[in-house]
Amino acid sequence: MEWLNTQKNLKIECIHDKYRDVKYVTNTILTAKKMIFKNLKRSTKVILIAQIVGMLIGTYTHVTWILKNGFLSSNYNAPFISKIFWDCLTFLDPLAAALLFFKPKTGLYLTLLIIFCDVIHNNIFYIEELYLSSPIGFVKWIQKYYMIFSQIVFGLFVLITFKNNLEDVESKTELP
Repeated sequence: MEWLNTQKNLKIECIHDKYRDVKYVTNTILTAKKMIFKNLKRSTKVILIAQIVGMLIGTYTHVTWILKNGFLSSNYNAPFISKIFWDCLTFLDPLAAALLFFKPKTGLYLTLLIIFCDVIHNNIFYIEELYLSSPIGFVKWIQKYYMIFSQIVFGLFVLITFKNNLEDVESKTELP
């Protein structure tokens, strides 16, 4: 009978050890995922914060437009697909901002995708007005089209910093 009790105790200890190991691995994974931003290099944090601010500025722009003009407003004077695209950014921009902090790898990809699509779309949509109309000079062009110009600059910033940011984020997400 004592042999049977010893076997039960060994099984219980073995199960307890396995549970403890699973719990340790699970906690390690969860902690690693929660602490990614905290563990990044200072330069990466600064860049991601700048990108978060940029995406929140975009959010503010789109929310302000919708509050003033309404969702899918006819004031856009644009095709329906462009209205959908611009109004969807009201939700995608803050999502990207949050992901840059909570899930930086996903946030980096989403931010790059959003700004790339936005710059391409806006430059195609406004190509005649921006580039083919009578020349006004670089300084006046920037003054008149500062929002498009700032999107282009922000897009270049996101693109140029993407590889280093991604490498830092990926190095912090690998499990020990």
